[in-house]
Amino acid sequence: MSNVTSIKDGIPLTDTEAVLKVIDKNVKEVSNSKVAYRFAKYLNDDKIMMLSEIKGGIYPTIFDTRINQDLTNQQLQNEFHRWQRTQKFSDWYKWDHVKEVVLSEMYTLIREVFDPTTTSKFVPLTGKYIARNKFRKYQPQRPPANNLTLFNEFMFRMFNDDKDRELILDWIAHLLQKPWEVRHGILCEADGGVGKGRLMDRIIKPLVIHVKKTNKWTDLNNFSTHWVDSLFLCVDDAPTPTMAQCLALKSNMLTEDLEVHRKFVQCDNGLEKTYTGIWINTNKYRFMKMDAALARRFYVPNRIEHKVDEVETQKFLLKLDDWLDDGGLEAVYDFLLKRDISKFNPFMPPNSAMKDAILNASDSQELLFIKDYVANHHVLQITTLKGIMKTEGLYADDNQIAQYLRQLDFDTPKNAVTVNKSRKRWWWKNGIENAKEATKIFLEQEPFSHNN
Repeated sequence: MSNVTSIKDGIPLTDTEAVLKVIDKNVKEVSNSKVAYRFAKYLNDDKIMMLSEIKGGIYPTIFDTRINQDLTNQQLQNEFHRWQRTQKFSDWYKWDHVKEVVLSEMYTLIREVFDPTTTSKFVPLTGKYIARNKFRKYQPQRPPANNLTLFNEFMFRMFNDDKDRELILDWIAHLLQKPWEVRHGILCEADGGVGKGRLMDRIIKPLVIHVKKTNKWTDLNNFSTHWVDSLFLCVDDAPTPTMAQCLALKSNMLTEDLEVHRKFVQCDNGLEKTYTGIWINTNKYRFMKMDAALARRFYVPNRIEHKVDEVETQKFLLKLDDWLDDGGLEAVYDFLLKRDISKFNPFMPPNSAMKDAILNASDSQELLFIKDYVANHHVLQITTLKGIMKTEGLYADDNQIAQYLRQLDFDTPKNAVTVNKSRKRWWWKNGIENAKEATKIFLEQEPFSHNN
């Protein structure tokens, strides 16, 4: 028989033994690949192990999700052999023959996210990339107590107005039932030692888990990640906020997507989902100024006071502590999780007498300033007035200023008019007949404002 073209490495077809060796080698390669894919699928489907780039470095580490630890290559090899024994393959496969394919097919953990829309520990990204989800739900530790008598008394002491108490309970229940929804804030003025700390530290913190506390307003600006990695942010005993801090707070609250500027992190700034509910605790009276827009973002219950005195309150709180440790916390969780919140509107808090009082106190300072200003300025523009108020640390939006001006016997034409050669929205004292007269008065009060 004449020689024929070899099928691999010059081996002639007449060499039967050599041909069988080549065929067997090819079959083994296919089998190795299939086994590698199956093992990688096993790791990926159950999120057992994955590559991790979270810690940085040239090469990713191997992360075991069951023990939350990094593994060595030898430990991954041991896992492969344990898995292989459960598969009852006809052949025994060597790790070195499958390692490359397994590593190329494993999920890669590249970052952490906070995603309360799912209870999954891992959130898929694009391709084979995955993120670790930091969100966790409360897990009861013991059977719940039989009744809620102490909790009901505690809430009545804190919020003795029925409307206040029902809304606060709805608000906390919303944190547990719908953690993925943004919600309005709570501003709580109280005497010292009434139990605010118990509500925060003994009830809300263990049940909600993702809780942050601060006394710095800078923790609420766009450099703060509190907006995107927590459900509850308690501002406790902070100094009275400036108008600029109130404006920043207003712009960030009730926003589903926020551009978070992460300091010292080399990454593109982009929109991130926000979930945090703001709760402000203070012992001060009329703690912060509110305009109408900021007021729409807060519910303000009545000021919390002692039922008798601080000594009596502390005795009650000690009983509450014992009850919470003996199944009370689990009973509160069960109650809040089953509470009907279908009528609760997380985006639009109702008015309250306390909020109206804060609004009136806030308004009075701006109104007094405007009264003083218009005594010598009978023709003006709101934009100019707002700029002057800002230099004094005062703020009111256009609608509020318009209301104040009408209270002070000012009015504006329905359409823009030309005063001093400037066609804009002008306001003037009632009794001024037209734009010509308004121009004359404007130039008298602003002699350096001639528009040539």
